[in-house]
Amino acid sequence: GLGLLAIRNIRKLGHNRVVPDATTMGTVNDRSLQSIHSKDRQLVRILLIDIGIYVICVYPQTAINLYQQITQYDTKSFDQTQAEVSIQYLCSFCGFIPYCIGFYSNLIVSKTFRNEVKNIFLCK
Repeated sequence: GLGLLAIRNIRKLGHNRVVPDATTMGTVNDRSLQSIHSKDRQLVRILLIDIGIYVICVYPQTAINLYQQITQYDTKSFDQTQAEVSIQYLCSFCGFIPYCIGFYSNLIVSKTFRNEVKNIFLCK
């Protein structure tokens, strides 16, 4: 929900961006406009990757909860119960992955993010 709204707002900004007039600013710097568009694309990519990771990691927990609600009154063997509990623990663990992996996915996806992290570690 929130990620999709952010993407929509970025696209609106791209369409509504005011380009400085050559008479007031001298010359329009095409590189700065390309840099802004590049950063917008990187942000959209980061958002889509974060949303995808979240959906992939949280969906199994939703599916196992649905399965448990449907089969809660069925008679189950000890082995089946143990298998379900193990799968539930695994799915619960996977539900925490999106909150831990965001930094690494951003590091892989965004060149700007990589450069900023490098500058932080090198104290520039």
